[in-house]
Amino acid sequence: MTTPNNTNVNTDTSKENLMKQYQMMVDVYKFHFDIVLKFITFYYAITGAILSFYLSQPKTNLMNAALALPIIMGCLFAAFAFFGAKQVDTFTSEISAVADHLHLDPFPNKDLLGDLKLMLIFTGVLSSLTAIGLLIGVLCLR
Repeated sequence: MTTPNNTNVNTDTSKENLMKQYQMMVDVYKFHFDIVLKFITFYYAITGAILSFYLSQPKTNLMNAALALPIIMGCLFAAFAFFGAKQVDTFTSEISAVADHLHLDPFPNKDLLGDLKLMLIFTGVLSSLTAIGLLIGVLCLR
């Protein structure tokens, strides 16, 4: 037999768990946004350094191999970015459902999550174009 106090405790525990889940989802959003920005910076710093070295040296087959790293990184990063953009919709629905249960306005709101999706798509396209451009450059400069 349960008492009304036990029911309130379970409801409070459920709300507490939902609040922890909501906070975790917001932290995951911040982490994803931060990691995308850091990786974009890292990728283009590495690509710029290797490309400037490549352009300043005599062209040899070994020098062409130097561009393999930014080409492979660009392709992999594009794949991860497109996959991440696909996952944003699922994340948006999950965070909205938890926020609705808690009667909160969702943060990050749907516009910010949409911005994350657009940023990931833009990053994927830009990384793909960079990798393709480097590959064309290697093949044309032989």
